[in-house]
Amino acid sequence: MLGVNETKTFSIRVDLLPKVEARILRLNRRATRLGVSPITTTRSEPYLKEVSAGTERDENGVRVPKSVWLKFSDLTISLNIPKLADWSFVCTIQHTGAGNLLLTVPGTDVDLTPFRTCGPTCQHCNQSRNRLDTYVVRHASGEVKQVGRDCLANFTGFCGTPEQAAQQAQWLSECLSLVEEPCGEDGDEGWGCGSTTDGVGLDRFLSYVVVCSEKHGFRTRKQADILGVGSTKDDALFNMEPPQGVRGPFLTPTDEHRAFAKEARNWAANIDVKNDFDHNLKTVAGSDGVLYRNLGIAAYIIEAFRRMLGQSAERAARAESKHFGIEKERLRGLKLTYTGNYSFDSQYGVTFIHRFVTEDGNDAIWKTGSLALCHEGETVTVDATVKKHGDYKGRLQTELTRVKVAA
Repeated sequence: MLGVNETKTFSIRVDLLPKVEARILRLNRRATRLGVSPITTTRSEPYLKEVSAGTERDENGVRVPKSVWLKFSDLTISLNIPKLADWSFVCTIQHTGAGNLLLTVPGTDVDLTPFRTCGPTCQHCNQSRNRLDTYVVRHASGEVKQVGRDCLANFTGFCGTPEQAAQQAQWLSECLSLVEEPCGEDGDEGWGCGSTTDGVGLDRFLSYVVVCSEKHGFRTRKQADILGVGSTKDDALFNMEPPQGVRGPFLTPTDEHRAFAKEARNWAANIDVKNDFDHNLKTVAGSDGVLYRNLGIAAYIIEAFRRMLGQSAERAARAESKHFGIEKERLRGLKLTYTGNYSFDSQYGVTFIHRFVTEDGNDAIWKTGSLALCHEGETVTVDATVKKHGDYKGRLQTELTRVKVAA
């Protein structure tokens, strides 16, 4: 968690800077009304940067990696987080009929597993009330407590009435979300997504996610921003609830789409929870309705289900994988067939996990910030060092490093 007067720097697309800075301006106006320190920012001169933009089909119909060059600028954000007696704000718990949703301060390392099923109890005043939200705070010693709105000011340094303390905590949570992911989901954007109290029927919404992602591919907000198109969540809501005065044609789910959506929801409602994201996915899937502010989580149910089906089919069709080489050994003239990649954002930028299979059918991966060495399905001869032996979901795989095309 960020400390007092700490800063963080992000590389942001230049055309998205006005959007981020407008959001900061709105937050700072609220800061003035709430009596807390505002966010301060500085930005660098623009520069060009190559980024991954998914895949595209070449002239032979084979999917190949796609990248684009975009103009970026480094935005440095500084935020002062008030504290009292070394207590810090960690998480907001939304208590819903289907279970708890954990809205965590980005970067926190607190184990929130006990709060996935807790009731709306305050561990300060020990009173259990019908609260919609409670909050998790942490002491510098490591002690963690769940507190209600009325007691929040006693821990985080917020002053004023309990209502003001809750408003300040909500403001702080939004600021930290901005600092962690300034180009992420905006609750006040999209078509009809501004409401924080109303929502839509989950089954109906998921059926629109199925048909939209089937036609355009699944796109998160970040991927949509890079490509300059709408995210799958926004596409689904737009086709399901068209803006007044806008004429079609609109995408409409079929019985097959609706059946797939129900199957995906049933799977998500019964997944084994391994992390907080899995918990949120399962919680959303367990309710017949979903709030507008949680539509991003709901939409990903479809993509997660498709990935599970694809991975299961791939594992069933492939021979048993074995480890190869010795750890730290430099292998030369190794023939690998490229089977694709996935990526994730980290503090160091985008990390790609490239997947390969050897001539003997053994799995290999390569974690790097570089794009692929070749196209999906292509075989390439490389020199590589065995980093370690491991497994993924029970299937043995060998992790490589320093991978280079053999001369």
